[in-house]
Parts: sequence; C-alpha cells; structure tokens
Amino acid sequence: METQKQKAVLIMIAAAIFVFIGIVVLFAILKESKQVNPFANCQVLSDSCKDKDCRYLFLCNVMEFSDCQVYDCGDSYGVLIEDKEGKINQRTVAKPDQTKVREMVSKCQGSFEVIEKNNCENGEARARVKINTKGDCKIVSATMAINGKNRIASVEQDGEFYNISVKSCGEISDIKITGEGGVGIREKIEIPEDALPKDVLPEDIMKERLSDEPKM
Repeated sequence: METQKQKAVLIMIAAAIFVFIGIVVLFAILKESKQVNPFANCQVLSDSCKDKDCRYLFLCNVMEFSDCQVYDCGDSYGVLIEDKEGKINQRTVAKPDQTKVREMVSKCQGSFEVIEKNNCENGEARARVKINTKGDCKIVSATMAINGKNRIASVEQDGEFYNISVKSCGEISDIKITGEGGVGIREKIEIPEDALPKDVLPEDIMKERLSDEPKM
C-alpha cells in the first residue's frame, strides 16, 4: 500500500515538473515572437554595418556595439543596434533635408591634425586633435583603434582642439572623425619631400586628398 502511495506521489511530482517546464518554454516562445523587427517593412540599407566601409556607420556609433542594421524608412532611417551584451536597441533618425546635406558636406570638408597621443592616462587612451574645415562643422562621432581593435571614442571640445578618448589603455592608431550628416573628416598626413618624385609637392598631395567629396 505504501509503495503505491509513493508511486502516486512521484507521478504527481513528475507531472508538476513537466507542466512547469512546458510553461517556461511557452513563455520563451511568446517572448521571442514579440521581438518583431519594427523596420520589417523598410528597405534594408545594410544588414551588418560595423566598420568604416559602411557609409551609414555614423547612425550606429552612438554606443559600443557588436552589430548594426540600417533601414530606409522613407523620411527616416531605422536602426537596430546590438550591444556587447546582445541586447537589441532600436532608434529612428530623421533624414536631413538634401539642401542641408549639401551645406553640411561643404562646410565639413577639411582635415584634422593629431597634436598629441597618450596611450594610457588614468586608464584611458587619449588623443588631442585640431580640426580644420571649410565651415563651422559639428563633430558627431569618432573612433580610434586601440592595439589594432577599433573602438568608439568620446569627443570633447576644448577651445580650438578636440580631446578624443577611449576607456582602455593601448597603442592608438587609425583615428576616424565624423562631422554632421556622416561626413568623414580626413586626417592630414605630412609626407617628407624626399619621399616624393621631384615634380610632385606635398601641398599637391593634400589638395588632391581634400578635393574628394565624402560619400553620403
């Protein structure tokens, strides 16, 4: 008699565990089904925008991220950003007026010079740059490689200079600066005269580099 009662209790416990697991699985399925892409009806501009070859990177560079998708939603861009923890963050960015775009491209053309680099100061890698553009160009984002790994940097204006920093120490290289509307500002590179053909001057190289209109 006792054995039958024990069997009955075990069966009830097993049934309860089975029901519990079923409820957990059901909630997981329902949760996953709710994670619908809000930009599913928009045109895909980039299904993986995470390096300098993606012309829409400026829409993603608002946080440290592992991947980013960009969509054309008519009057706005739809952006899905996956952060380092795997959480999906969504944002909608209004497209600028084309006349204003042309104005931004014009005033943000120019170059920047790296004045100082510090690979480690109070736990941060820092660079100080001077930006020379045709007009009053607002700096919206920056990146720099730390030990060869590209990182999103913080930007702080200090008079005529900008301080760019990353919360990690390491060798600084490949600094990228973006102005309004995603206009990339080029780094000014000084080329020794003895490294050039005699009929080519360094200023000619700079003119050629700065005359290229950035992609939009």
